[in-house]
Amino acid sequence: ALVSYVASLGLGMGLIRFLTDARGSVAALINSCFTITGFIALILSTIFLAGLPLWSPAMSFVWDNPGFAVAFVIFATASSLYGLLSEVFVDLRRTEFLLVQGIFFGLLKLGLVVVLAGLFEAFGIFASWGLAATAMLGLGLLLFLPRLLPAYRPVPTLRRQVSSEMIHFSFANYVGTGLWSAPSWLLPLLVVNMLGSEVNAYFYLSWAMASLLFVIPLSAATSLFAEGSHQKGYLARDAMRSLKLILVLLLPAIAVMVVAGDKLLLLFGREYSLNGAKLLWVLALSALPFSVNTLYLGIARVRKRLRAIILVAMAMTTGTLGLSYILIPHLGISGPGVGWLVSQSVVALAVLPKIIGVLRTVSDAGITRLDGMTEKG
Repeated sequence: ALVSYVASLGLGMGLIRFLTDARGSVAALINSCFTITGFIALILSTIFLAGLPLWSPAMSFVWDNPGFAVAFVIFATASSLYGLLSEVFVDLRRTEFLLVQGIFFGLLKLGLVVVLAGLFEAFGIFASWGLAATAMLGLGLLLFLPRLLPAYRPVPTLRRQVSSEMIHFSFANYVGTGLWSAPSWLLPLLVVNMLGSEVNAYFYLSWAMASLLFVIPLSAATSLFAEGSHQKGYLARDAMRSLKLILVLLLPAIAVMVVAGDKLLLLFGREYSLNGAKLLWVLALSALPFSVNTLYLGIARVRKRLRAIILVAMAMTTGTLGLSYILIPHLGISGPGVGWLVSQSVVALAVLPKIIGVLRTVSDAGITRLDGMTEKG
């Protein structure tokens, strides 16, 4: 996941923001971004493998089988392109293809893991994910995209459509998204080093379950960004709609997670429920301030407030990691959850007035229309 993110260069965000301005060169712009991302993913995954003895000795077993090493490079590259393809569907406003692709990806991944985990153990789990991503990438490039863009063909391309403005916007979002995602990458490393691998298993499963809640505001904010890029004059209206959608879907989901979270963890074993339930409850509550922050980032991306994107992400990440390091010795596995909740809440309080200012324009517009109707009457 880390290699895939680094290789993306934030070009997916750039596509969402600038693809509508590409006009007749849409296919060339998409292929140029695919080519750049794929090439960088190949280079980075190879460098990562070459340096395993230095930065991850525990993964040196990958070198024992050349097939594992080759598969890692292929799957990391496919994952990078798969993520970029998802953002293309968002920008083209055809998220039904994204939904179908996601469903097939999940089903194929689950089906493959049953077979491959028995044959290759840990590598089988990784391979099930990589093969599913590769298959769905092929489906999207060869079937879905040509249906949306009849002239599209997946051909390696390097054109000047990737403008300097797009690169600047993409890179700023790239840095911001990297900072925003850093806790999900680094907290497991922090936990495993401070509390051990067994406790890290309890932490990671609770984090993964809570992440299901985070998908709701993240999806709404991405849709807001895409719609706002197409219709910049309706940002306030779309932000209000996104907020309502988040509340309608998220509040019941949080209630379920708080009431039945410990029971859901029992599906993985009694120890997971005993050790991870409190963490899951804390993370579930954090979905509310998390929603405020993701909504603000969606608005900031539409408005090209690049500095704000980076500052918000930096504040959240440094607060989460710093507090987690301090709290783990005292609260154990719940420490990172409390650090995450506090950091998200503090940042949310800082950006909430700006969101209210945007949403207020919807009410002001309504009052203006009402006054106009009264005067006309």
